[in-house]
Amino acid sequence: MSQSGILHCQQLGMTYTEGPNDVEVLSNINLSIEKGERIAIVGASGSGKSTLLHLLGGLDLPSTGSVWVDGQELSRMSDKKRGLIRNQYLGFVYQFHHLLPEFTAVENVAMPLLIRGEDTSLAKAKASELLEEIGLSHRLEHRPVELSGGERQRAAIARALVTEPNVVLADEPTGNLDENTAQSVFEMMMSLNERIGTALVMVTHDTGLANKMDKRYHLELGTLTQS
Repeated sequence: MSQSGILHCQQLGMTYTEGPNDVEVLSNINLSIEKGERIAIVGASGSGKSTLLHLLGGLDLPSTGSVWVDGQELSRMSDKKRGLIRNQYLGFVYQFHHLLPEFTAVENVAMPLLIRGEDTSLAKAKASELLEEIGLSHRLEHRPVELSGGERQRAAIARALVTEPNVVLADEPTGNLDENTAQSVFEMMMSLNERIGTALVMVTHDTGLANKMDKRYHLELGTLTQS
């Protein structure tokens, strides 16, 4: 496996304890992600896809193995340091947008930059530019409740990309959208991937979308194989 990847894991495993039983969800996962690469991970519900993304993003720590982001091992860091690494190198998109309801679209998208400590006016200007690029210039001051499902997901993707991270980890990003809106959102992600050079790791049940990615992996019985 390549050691030059901007995000990679080695012999990654995750086991949960449920009462007297240990349940192995992931076993000996090896994956390397290069700059700008598009990777799809498919598998049945309950196969561990979301767990794998959480481990790759440092949201959870593995039972065995290691995850490296830009040459730094996540499990050796404090919680605070992992949070800084996530903000600097990673972006996250989920099936449900998780936008903050009390903030406008532009404020939501600017949030990762504000957390990083950037100037408020500059952060909002960058967020506005990205929202305009994805066709939401007329929605800057609208709160999530005033946006359609597709618009909310577009704003969520803009929020993940506003810091121009090395990798975006997307967990069923189109799974809650109708077919036409899902295709539109997917095409937007591909366009931003090309322009910014951010790698994309996407968990999806949609084999049609998965087949448009550079690489496809299948997760079954805790084991990841390239297909």
